[in-house]
Amino acid sequence: MFLSTLLPCLLLLSASVEAGFLRPLPCTDTDNSLLESISLHGFLDREDGNDVLSLRFIGDYIDDRCDELNGSLARLSVDAKALGHSVIDGEPRNLHGRCPTLSRENYPRWDNRTYAIYEGSFPLKSLLPFSTLDTTIRVQLNETTLACTRTYITPYIGSVASRALVGIPLVLMLLAGIVTGALKRSQKRRGSFFRHEADDALRDRVDTPMPGLGPCLHHLQFVFLSGCLTLPYPGFFRAVASKLAWSSLIFANWPVTHQFTYPGVEDGLFSVNATYGLEEMSQYLGSTTASDLWTNSIVNLVLVAAGVAITILLVTVCKFVWEGYRSQTNDMALLRTEILSQTQRIGWSITRIVLDYFLHPLVAFSLYQMNYPQWFPFHTSMAMIAVIALAGMLFFTVRYLAKTNRHILLFHQTLFATPVSQPSAFYALYGVPFVRGLAIGALQRYALAQLLLLGACELFILGCCLWSAYSRLPIPWRQAALALVRLATVCMSLVFIDHVNASERIASNVAYAILLMHTVTFASSLLLDCVYEPTRGVLHNLGLLKEDQAHMDRSKAPVYGIKQLSHRSTRRTSFAHLPSLDPLDVGRSVRPSSSGSGSGYGSGSGSGGDSFEDVRLEPIQFFRPPRSQRSVLSFTLPAPVVPSAPTFESDAGDIGKAIELDPLDDGEMRTINTDYYSCREADQFYGRRTHAEHPDLQQGGEAPGRSSWLSRFRRGKRKEKSKEKGFEVIRPPRPPM
Repeated sequence: MFLSTLLPCLLLLSASVEAGFLRPLPCTDTDNSLLESISLHGFLDREDGNDVLSLRFIGDYIDDRCDELNGSLARLSVDAKALGHSVIDGEPRNLHGRCPTLSRENYPRWDNRTYAIYEGSFPLKSLLPFSTLDTTIRVQLNETTLACTRTYITPYIGSVASRALVGIPLVLMLLAGIVTGALKRSQKRRGSFFRHEADDALRDRVDTPMPGLGPCLHHLQFVFLSGCLTLPYPGFFRAVASKLAWSSLIFANWPVTHQFTYPGVEDGLFSVNATYGLEEMSQYLGSTTASDLWTNSIVNLVLVAAGVAITILLVTVCKFVWEGYRSQTNDMALLRTEILSQTQRIGWSITRIVLDYFLHPLVAFSLYQMNYPQWFPFHTSMAMIAVIALAGMLFFTVRYLAKTNRHILLFHQTLFATPVSQPSAFYALYGVPFVRGLAIGALQRYALAQLLLLGACELFILGCCLWSAYSRLPIPWRQAALALVRLATVCMSLVFIDHVNASERIASNVAYAILLMHTVTFASSLLLDCVYEPTRGVLHNLGLLKEDQAHMDRSKAPVYGIKQLSHRSTRRTSFAHLPSLDPLDVGRSVRPSSSGSGSGYGSGSGSGGDSFEDVRLEPIQFFRPPRSQRSVLSFTLPAPVVPSAPTFESDAGDIGKAIELDPLDDGEMRTINTDYYSCREADQFYGRRTHAEHPDLQQGGEAPGRSSWLSRFRRGKRKEKSKEKGFEVIRPPRPPM
């Protein structure tokens, strides 16, 4: 199939034709053609301010009857429509034809002189900037139709529009990344606990410095790769989508070409003749064959990774030189430490580039090689090894980061940003790029299967979003909206299937609608990243927006179980990832009370006894409401001996020694107003205990038929264990609201 497509192109290129090749298609009428269509060429020129379409039809008469039928007197007749309206304006010009001048038996068939040739020029009305002409071409001799063929002609969109379609999305994407990166750093500085945390705000090597870069890049990749489906899109759709090839690491004629490239645009028209959608997209690009796209993407990926690594190292060295110039010192040990630290950042940056930014196109280009295993066995085997390596790299990376819930940092604002509170089935989202790559790359022969698989991926993502809403978890609105847009475009693309037989007008209108939806979605994402978020941050800094409105409700933080707690990181946790505290509340956190009674840890027996009010901190992600006032005071606490001038250190220590925590192990405390989160923490440290392990502890006191000495024995045993193994945590009662 590949050679059957490539060989005619090579023959036509070697024939030194004067115009761009157009793919001939059979007509819908049932005329008995006496002339077989061999090839069709055309070029678009501008004369006296009007567009003029010139065509050259090359055919072969059946039984060599050209001279017998006076075939040189036949003329071309053209009907071209755009959006269902004819664009032919005026009478045709320069119509002429000729029969073969050389015998086809004595000369090679690639010589055009062995065929009949008919030419003509046709003035056109003003064309839309992006349009495709549905053209029907007939060769007529008097009232007899000798041949009929159809073709789709796509005029070149122009150099200005081409540069705009390449440059504007690239600049806007980088702008979104820079703005969101600066905003993220500002929020981390504002939300850090201590001053040194401001400098350590971006110290986690997994975290991305520009979170807005990924979503924009992913959307541009979807626009380009969806244009690579094997569907009869209107030509202008692929012409526009091809300008976004850079988002998938594809550049025209770079770096591997094997000394062959498609012409792309010839004489003002796109010269295209392909079987598969990805091959046709490469022809619109004017690049090398689609079999080399995978090689080019891998080489370009290595170049991008090397550029990122060199940039990070240069910034580190320049920063060290500048600091040394300011302080007049050169600490080489500090430089080595900083380079080692930045090397870790380079490793995680390359991992993000591979697994987050370019995983989808890499899988699609790699699986495309499965269409030609018999022609390129080594190429295909290497591509399959690359897919397996990508899958293994993704699995082990996610498994490593999921233990500390840091995979959200690597896959920021994508469908992979799955909280740990969601079920394990949500990790199937990491397989979505592979399914999309299978649909786009490996199923190039089955257009309907491509659309069904792409639609199934979007439905699965929407199902996960609906499950989050049903479970009252934070809903990823952005991912849900993007999935809806992608699903809508996939459903609309069903119009382009051959069996639907949609007219040129309907197909063009649907293509315009799809491009408009992608444009609106991309612009909305930019407005969200570059306008809405910075505006909200400025309003918060000015005091016009409250903290509760600017951030999500912290009372809805997820509940973690024993399994999640067992995977907590042993590494040093940065406070920058925790929400900020109110300095006023921190300052009033612990202070002496003038009254001898009231809410506190305990009350003194004398009138001069002091007590402490509760430590009132702003709720953070891991906060759970403490035990209620009634449950804490339901048992007797020995009165602490409080000095006359209490301090935080001394009184906290006295209170910690005085409070008896044994009643917390009773069954009553496990069923009434219990802080289950603290119980899980204790179970994780001391081991999980159930009522079956403590049959003597029941609600209301000792179990019937059990002696009290057994209860005292077990209670004393627990005391020894706590003294040997750890520390006691005392949580104050919640203040009355």
